[in-house]
Amino acid sequence: MRILLDECMPIAARRFFGSEHEAVTVEYMGWKGKRNGALLAAAEAAGFDVLVTSDANMYRDHDLTGRNIGVAVLPSNKLKTLKEHAGRVAELVLAANRGQYLIRDLAWLAADDKRKGTDGSPP
Repeated sequence: MRILLDECMPIAARRFFGSEHEAVTVEYMGWKGKRNGALLAAAEAAGFDVLVTSDANMYRDHDLTGRNIGVAVLPSNKLKTLKEHAGRVAELVLAANRGQYLIRDLAWLAADDKRKGTDGSPP
């Protein structure tokens, strides 16, 4: 899978997806500063399968119906938070389908904390 990390995402998040997937940043591609519509078009033309972002408003402005790229919207772009949930983040991103938004909120991460027993309650 070809994964593009939006410029709002930490560069280190590339490591979450394993060596069998190509994960690069918007900056690496030379697309820093592109507006969302132009970024989606460039990523799609370059053959990316999914764009990873924390921009929760993207879906309001850009319909993905019929597009050959999916978008995974994460509830945070803080590296510490993402690292704590790296496995779950990778699962979400790898489950993204072309033409679809996958949007998760902080409750999704809290559920992961509860499942792992790191929220202070028993697992």
